[in-house]
Amino acid sequence: MIILDTHILLWLNLEQRNKIPAKMMYKIESSGTQGGISAISLWETSMLYQKKRIKLPYEPLEWFRVVFSNPNNILLPITPEIAAISGTLQMHGDPADRIIAATSLFHKSKLATLDEKLCELEFLDII
Repeated sequence: MIILDTHILLWLNLEQRNKIPAKMMYKIESSGTQGGISAISLWETSMLYQKKRIKLPYEPLEWFRVVFSNPNNILLPITPEIAAISGTLQMHGDPADRIIAATSLFHKSKLATLDEKLCELEFLDII
């Protein structure tokens, strides 16, 4: 499984794949695994939509249903373990980034992100 950061999730599902570098897109497509999506990405998407920073083809709840109708997308809950890991990470304070990083660590999965702050963290396995 590859964990998808929120922006990668959006670009993959909003026909904006051209924003994803070819090397990363190849790794995602050729992995033969599911895309893990942290529950915090749904909250983040809803907030971006409400603030009019992104456009979705449907209201967020309906868009989430469409995203998860694809069997390659799997919703990953914020478990007690992930919450605990997120509190121990030596990184910036963005709660969504902390949960996504902790999700990647907990599942021992690669993280698809272009977020500069996350890419700088040596303890994450970034594709």
